[in-house]
Amino acid sequence: MSEAMKRRILEINAEDPTAVFGLWVDDLRCRLGYDWFVAQGIDSARVKVTMLSDGTATYNNFHNYFGDAATAEQNWNDYAAEVEALDWNHGGRYPETRAPEEFASYTWPYYLSTRPDYRLMLQNSSLMESSCPFIADRLTAMKMESVQPYELLTALPEASKQQFYRMAKFDYARFAGLFDLSPKKNLIIIGTSHSSAASEQQQAAYVERIIQQYGSDYDIFFKPHPADSSSAGYPDRFEGLTLLPGQMPFEIFVWALLDKIDMIGGYPSTTFISVPLDKVGFLFAADADGLVRPLNILFRDAANVEWIQ
Repeated sequence: MSEAMKRRILEINAEDPTAVFGLWVDDLRCRLGYDWFVAQGIDSARVKVTMLSDGTATYNNFHNYFGDAATAEQNWNDYAAEVEALDWNHGGRYPETRAPEEFASYTWPYYLSTRPDYRLMLQNSSLMESSCPFIADRLTAMKMESVQPYELLTALPEASKQQFYRMAKFDYARFAGLFDLSPKKNLIIIGTSHSSAASEQQQAAYVERIIQQYGSDYDIFFKPHPADSSSAGYPDRFEGLTLLPGQMPFEIFVWALLDKIDMIGGYPSTTFISVPLDKVGFLFAADADGLVRPLNILFRDAANVEWIQ
């Protein structure tokens, strides 16, 4: 795939040597903005790169690299030196960045977002925090844009939405129909994977509690983890519960049907980064402090969330 992309980019460049390229890439693989373009001799000023947040990894990595004031500044300078060692002005001095497997460049996106023609697009830039004054200053220099995926999807023309659903193999009409079957409001429970029978039993107990608490006012939908088989019998076990497909692209499900979802909750999940906080009614956790970053920041002041153990 990489070689095919590089060939196509050179073909476009040969057809129009003044062409401006736009690359949208997972921020964990942001070195492709160099490898595919600059390393092939294309002026970096003609390459506009949007680095898309991978999810919790974007925030966790930032905290791991720059959260400790004792090492944050040195780490930043080390990663910056790696980037600046490349030949950004002319390209071709290095045939490639000698990328590790899967083009991994986890340490690069933060510094790259301070370079010309790079930006970091994430769900919520306020979730990027550091106690180090040097990094706090660098945060102001980083070109970050906060935008929720559901906002991008909502802004698309209808024909483009349908094309996106086809590309993702997502059946919008099927699930919208499920939500419209009754006049009740709609509630989704997010499940998890299990390594023990006790964990499976705990999930079932959570589901039973939510049904007892909300079943009179809400239609209850359960989204199992793709690796969870224990929930297969839930529709027979819990009256009124609808089981959603475990392998479904769930983030797209939520983005597309957000206006039909009245409440969502369950086990901590990256899904919650791109859900309006006022729709999150409960989490299966003790408190915000125990959640993975950046969910711990996101929910530390969420007064409407019920914590269920």
